[in-house]
Amino acid sequence: MKVLVGLSGGADSAAVALSLLEAGEDVSCVFLRLFEGADPSAAEFVAQKLGVPLEIVDAVEEFRACVIADFVEEYARGRTPNPCALCNREMKIRLLCEAATRLGCDAVATGHYADVSSSDGRLFVTAGKDKTRDQSYFLWRLTQAQLGMLRFVLADEEKANLSERVSALLPPGTKESREVCFIPADDRVAFLEGLLPDEAKRKGEFVDREGRVLACHDGIFRYTVGQRRGFGVGFGRRVYVREIDAESSRVVLCDRDECLTDSCRLSQMNFQKLLEADGTYDVFCRVRYRAPLVHAELTLENGEGRVRLKGGERAVFAPGQSLVCYDRQENILCGGVIEPAQRKK
Repeated sequence: MKVLVGLSGGADSAAVALSLLEAGEDVSCVFLRLFEGADPSAAEFVAQKLGVPLEIVDAVEEFRACVIADFVEEYARGRTPNPCALCNREMKIRLLCEAATRLGCDAVATGHYADVSSSDGRLFVTAGKDKTRDQSYFLWRLTQAQLGMLRFVLADEEKANLSERVSALLPPGTKESREVCFIPADDRVAFLEGLLPDEAKRKGEFVDREGRVLACHDGIFRYTVGQRRGFGVGFGRRVYVREIDAESSRVVLCDRDECLTDSCRLSQMNFQKLLEADGTYDVFCRVRYRAPLVHAELTLENGEGRVRLKGGERAVFAPGQSLVCYDRQENILCGGVIEPAQRKK
């Protein structure tokens, strides 16, 4: 079988390519240059060590128009986007699948810690063995066609076991990838300041739930729902961001308990193991990366979902973030984008 590996130059993708070669597969590699500053030299080093061909695909402009534009627009609206979930479907996996077809490859392999399974004719992502590295949460948007081409070689691997195995394949000083790959030095605020229009950066007010002004702030893009530090001003007690109103440029603060709720709506839903059909389903949901799974009830109606946590559980639901629904075996049923429980009038 001829397999195309998405090679970043890091330990995970290097381990994927090595494992496939050791299994006797015909391996080709692609480095996706998605943003300014993305350096292919580490991937070139790994490919040369392994003796496999490497193609560099430049998609900087397309990535900017898709992922970065959405990221900036969402923060301008007072929301908290999940760029990795969007990128995996619309950029990374799509581009790799297109390259595989063009190069005559039978499958695409990436360094994600997850797996693909099937049941009743449906393909779906399932959690990887290494729960400290499981990346299934970021793969909820993937389509049936994309899942049909994917091989997750690291599904049963432990991250701790890989470093020594591939160390000789990596350039000296190779580091782990950043939290958000396209943000220099992981400084989200500085990145957004350089791209947001002036209107989205205007100063505003911190207020309590009754609308009383508590202090001033330097722009809503600096904050996310659930945030509890980094306000630049003291309030005499610990407070949390409950709501961000982009229209008035107000950030509503509250105590921790007032920031928690048991329900939210879901938009932009994508279905994997679960077929799209109106009804109520017993699920386990994850409201942010590495958050524990929480027992919940999912109600589907006219393409929109509503989630209500069970057992008295409550959580912070940040509008714009991903909520992913799993079954008991940690297979992805579906996912969606978090919206406030009640629509604004």
